[in-house]
Amino acid sequence: MEPNTGAIQVAVKYPNPGNVLRPGQYAKIRARTEVRKGVVLVPQRAVTELQGSFQVDVVTPTGGSNVVSIRPVKLARK
Repeated sequence: MEPNTGAIQVAVKYPNPGNVLRPGQYAKIRARTEVRKGVVLVPQRAVTELQGSFQVDVVTPTGGSNVVSIRPVKLARK
């Protein structure tokens, strides 16, 4: 997802009889999405896997410095 525009680039395979859609062209699509409540979304690159479990580093400002703690997370969908 492009954070500045909200655009999502996808690749799909579908029948194109008569080559109506040509290379370099684009199409607008509608897709079903879902809203999940009570979850936190973090970038996948921020999640570390260690021996089959997943964790993230959380930075908390304390006084004049930052404190980093490692917290386990449970993954839903990627």
